[in-house]
Amino acid sequence: MYLCIQNIHCINKSSYILAILVAFEISCHSILQNYLSPGMYSAIYFLLGISIALFSLKTKLTTPIKEGYISRIWIFGLALLLGLIVQDVVKPLFEIWPLDYKSADMLPVIDIMVDRYCAGTPVYSIIPEIWDGMQPIYLPGLWLPYLLTSIMEIDMRWTGITFLLIATLSMLFPWQKNTWKANSLIVMMVILLALWMDWMYLDQIMIALTEEGVVIGYYALLCIALMSKRPLLIGITIGLCMMSRYMLAPWALMFVIAIWLLENKSQAYKIILSSGATIIIFMTFGQGWAALPVFLKVPDNYLSAVLADKAKYFSVIDSSLGMAKHWEFESLGGLHSLMKILSFLVPICCILIYKKWLQDIPFALFGLISLKLSLVFFFNFLVMPYSYLFYTSTIVSVSILSFVLTRK
Repeated sequence: MYLCIQNIHCINKSSYILAILVAFEISCHSILQNYLSPGMYSAIYFLLGISIALFSLKTKLTTPIKEGYISRIWIFGLALLLGLIVQDVVKPLFEIWPLDYKSADMLPVIDIMVDRYCAGTPVYSIIPEIWDGMQPIYLPGLWLPYLLTSIMEIDMRWTGITFLLIATLSMLFPWQKNTWKANSLIVMMVILLALWMDWMYLDQIMIALTEEGVVIGYYALLCIALMSKRPLLIGITIGLCMMSRYMLAPWALMFVIAIWLLENKSQAYKIILSSGATIIIFMTFGQGWAALPVFLKVPDNYLSAVLADKAKYFSVIDSSLGMAKHWEFESLGGLHSLMKILSFLVPICCILIYKKWLQDIPFALFGLISLKLSLVFFFNFLVMPYSYLFYTSTIVSVSILSFVLTRK
């Protein structure tokens, strides 16, 4: 406590403002929805995402005071607290929300895919027992992590919980030989606890019925790789993210081009080789090559499914954090095309702006900001914007805050 009071002046106001913005972004997933109209909180969430990316340019990256064991004790304490909370809250949560494909078919489909893989049968063949015949569409990086819980014969949702714990606790470790100021660490711990309270009490479906924990874990690891500036790790984590959902491809392409042009060609080679190797390994061992045509059709199939069933998806769109609610339902095809264009245009603009005006900022921060902006425009312009998907963008905001609070 003495260290916290002694060093309270070391954290600058801009960092506090950034923390407040991140806290508001987290609250958009749950609390603010009780007080604002759907159109209002989706617009606020969109603007907050852009603001977090841009405002991080204004924060002053200062040299943190080295605290050694003090920081480790705080981090260990939070890890223990989260472990106890998860043990007491999550297990009953699984009983409240049993897995049933009629409620949410993601995990039941993945469960069957894992069983097929263990039995040595084709993973991507039609599943007749779900919706009278369903084509599995999940990339290998999304379902292969569930092999461990299947082998251990425990609830498969512990896989997502494990990935979420890794994602959040990793934000507390400084990855460039810097350590936390006491007050900065407290700020980050409060943000992480708020995120977990959201998952466990306010938006329980995210951890009880979805596979999103795996995706969030991959993106958190990618952010850590960007912070640490290790090209091989960046490449591996890019591969992992693309093997969960390949929406990252436009940003990954532009990021490698940026490194090639503005940083170091050898680093670009390492990223390309390590990400390529990761993708090949997952596609090969996960029987993904045969299902490649299915994967490539998924975005357009989502659009077709939405337009074919307005009664089902109108409520999903209206209650989500996405901007699709501001489009006429019959015009969602235009929104889908706009999302595709922006997926390439946003990272290109980030490169041009960085080259012209922002080369004095750390390249790692450029990577995080460009990733955040790319995800903001991708998720907010989805035509099937299930709310749990947006946590992937939010974890990048938490990563940016971690970077700002611990880097010089």
